[in-house]
Amino acid sequence: MLSQTEQAQIHSLGRCRFGRREFDKRFISDLDSTLRHGQLRDLTRQQRFTLAKIAWRYRRQLKDRLQAYLIPDHEPQADEYGLTDRADLVPDMFSGELTPPHDNSDAI
Repeated sequence: MLSQTEQAQIHSLGRCRFGRREFDKRFISDLDSTLRHGQLRDLTRQQRFTLAKIAWRYRRQLKDRLQAYLIPDHEPQADEYGLTDRADLVPDMFSGELTPPHDNSDAI
């Protein structure tokens, strides 16, 4: 479920100046448009992490648009969002929980 904080961040970031960061601009523009049309229901872990990174990156512009408690107070880390660079763990297809990879050697 999309939190009120994430909705406020998306809406406010939609009015920021992004400079040369084309990915940031496209990512936020797409989320903002989808949210305004009522089609955005939830974000993946990677999208949550990317949103948090962008909110952190543009926090100085956000301070004029959002209340202080809605602005990140520290740089987000991937492990805070359940993302890992450990090759021995992969997200489960159905639950999203990190689990050891399955051995498919006996598959037909």
